[in-house]
Amino acid sequence: MHLRRLGSISVLSGLLIFLCPVSAYGISYSIDGLSPEFAVGVQGVAPAGAILPGQIYTPVAAYAPVVPPVAPPGVLVNFLPGEVNALSYGRAPNTFNANAPVYFSLDRGSAGLAGTGSAHEFNFGGGAGSEQSSDVFRTSFNNTNTLFADGDGVAQFGNPNGPAFPLGTGESATFPFPPQPPFPPALQADLDALDFRFNANFQGGSPTGRSFLSVDTSTAFGLGFQADDILVDPTGIGTANPNFYTSGASLGLVPGSNDIDALIVYDDGDNQYLPGTDIIVFSLAPGSLYLGQLDPLTGMAINEGDILIDAASAQALLGSLGPGPAILHTAESLGLRTTRAGLAGNDNLNALDVPEPGTGLVVCLALVAGVRWPRMG
Repeated sequence: MHLRRLGSISVLSGLLIFLCPVSAYGISYSIDGLSPEFAVGVQGVAPAGAILPGQIYTPVAAYAPVVPPVAPPGVLVNFLPGEVNALSYGRAPNTFNANAPVYFSLDRGSAGLAGTGSAHEFNFGGGAGSEQSSDVFRTSFNNTNTLFADGDGVAQFGNPNGPAFPLGTGESATFPFPPQPPFPPALQADLDALDFRFNANFQGGSPTGRSFLSVDTSTAFGLGFQADDILVDPTGIGTANPNFYTSGASLGLVPGSNDIDALIVYDDGDNQYLPGTDIIVFSLAPGSLYLGQLDPLTGMAINEGDILIDAASAQALLGSLGPGPAILHTAESLGLRTTRAGLAGNDNLNALDVPEPGTGLVVCLALVAGVRWPRMG
């Protein structure tokens, strides 16, 4: 099955340069402060810190193998000093579809279940490569996931030489030029914020004119916020002084004790969270106190691989009777490992989005990744 898929990829990827101009790449992402780009800088010659974890980037170029370290062009948001943990350009509440496929990334220690796309990427280099942390995967909640976009464009999914859509992030196979095995996980970029929104005239800003963000604990403290607060930049072009959107407490979390790690915001356009109208889909970082609490819908212990929905939306849309956020999709349905399934640990989902239906971005990436277009709405 993988050979047939990869055969189709090889043919279709040749069409990408004609079908997908650079301006069509609507994906936006950030990478964490332990990613190799920060130690070396742009192209290995710029001063350390030339790439910053408070910045959000767009992909590098039309399909071609990428040799990191590469600074992806199009800085959108800049929190200096600090680190962006989650990103959403905002969607209308009436577009929410609980069954729409999702696209996500994992942290360095998260492999996924055996046989999944994330497990293949994690096991590159004898299990030390952990290349899944710089990639994006797709799932339809069928207990598996497939590789959708690859950090350096050299997919390890069944074929070490198979092409994939390149994000321009550092990976062990090509960084630094190249390393010798075993490949330490420190040589892997960790993609920790993601939005797939497409804009036909994408020029390095939010296509909706606004950006919703969550930042890590140290950044939140420096800005006067908490790590479970959601911030909004109403200009969409990036600012070091974002506005407050809502708190973790409004989502049903204990204030100040949690860290939002992935984010999709469904807002009615007023940039003010209204429980029961606006919808917040998110995940929590390891160490968050809500992890381990019993899900009000299933009774399962919540973990860092679960996709959650805010308490008010869980009550209104899912019939939850509990006061806290509920599991919208379990980690297991994404093809991730959990202790509640009897495995050794919990995989951590740390970036998340749902692409728009029928956009050029989905068309282009689906061609390269050999996946079906997602059905939504």
